[in-house]
Formats: sequence, C-alpha cells, structure tokens
Amino acid sequence: MLFVFITIISSLNAQTDSKTELELGYVFDNPPLYKGGELELTKFIIENINYPNSAIDDSIFGIVYITLTVDTLGNITNYDIYKGIREDLNIEALRIAKLIKFEEPAKKRGVPVACKYAIAIRFILEKLQLENQ
Repeated sequence: MLFVFITIISSLNAQTDSKTELELGYVFDNPPLYKGGELELTKFIIENINYPNSAIDDSIFGIVYITLTVDTLGNITNYDIYKGIREDLNIEALRIAKLIKFEEPAKKRGVPVACKYAIAIRFILEKLQLENQ
C-alpha cells in the first residue's frame, strides 16, 4: 500500500512594526482559506495525487517542498520546487499544487493581499518502511 502525507506550511503571521512588515512583505492577519480548511486541502491532495510508477519501481520516497504565491483572488501563481526529490515526483507534486484554488486570499487589516505559501508533500512507500523495521 502506498501513502502520501501532506504538510501545509503557511506563511507565518508575525507581530511586527510597519518597518519590518515592509521588509518581509508577507505578513497578514488571516491566512488564505481553502474551502473546509487545511484538513480538506490535505484530503484533496491525497485523493488526487498519483504516486509515479517509476518512483515506486525504483523505491524512491521523500518530501517535495513547493512554494507558491496566493494572489488577492485566491488563485495560485509562481509555483516553485523549493526542495525536490527527483523529476517524476517533483512533476506530480507541481501538478497537484496547480489544481489548488483557495476560497479566500490572505487578508491584512481586512484587505486581500498576496502571500507566499508552502506545501510539503511526503511520498512514502509503506512496504519499505515495514521491511526496514
């Protein structure tokens, strides 16, 4: 059996002065909202991801970290592999990230703002874990 675990790493909501906010550029009061919350986002990813057969055949597993920007409408732009495993897993993680649509963007003082967002998708082969125990 194969498992894919997802970790949502949203941008930090730091309490800072206005000078620091300008330097960071990604400070917000409310993070982007996926319909149903982060658990539903995790469920969406798990239900739609396909562990590449080439990675299964080669017993490859690990975590793909994707950074992206959620714009002021909740759309995702600027997808990037922050840290990948190998091309087939990276491509699958990016494919899933491109399917995500946030219901609401991040907000700062009630106004929609673009923000950086990161998702860690963990590809795990359960069979390998059992053999290594």
